[in-house]
Amino acid sequence: MVDFPTIRNPSFDGLEEQDDFDQISNETESGYTIRRNRSLKARNVWRLVWNDLPELDFQTLKTFFRANRSSAFNWTHPATGAVYEVAFTQEKLTSRVVYHEHRYCECEIREV
Repeated sequence: MVDFPTIRNPSFDGLEEQDDFDQISNETESGYTIRRNRSLKARNVWRLVWNDLPELDFQTLKTFFRANRSSAFNWTHPATGAVYEVAFTQEKLTSRVVYHEHRYCECEIREV
């Protein structure tokens, strides 16, 4: 399995973490909604934001995203050092130039 590239860590004010309990919902004929967990384990979801990502790091991330957007990979949490098996949750890598050779960039990953 491949590892997330070695680039600048996300901004700590931009590292959002959620517990995701994936559920299945079914409506009954009488109008009630029945929900059950799809799995027994909650999955972590992280929104990674870089407020000031150097262009070279962005190009590395973009290349990695294009090659692995539908595959799982290892990601090391920058605050805890824990390694998770994750995958990208979206089909787009969002970025914008903030000043010369630096970008704002964000993506979301989910534990698999």
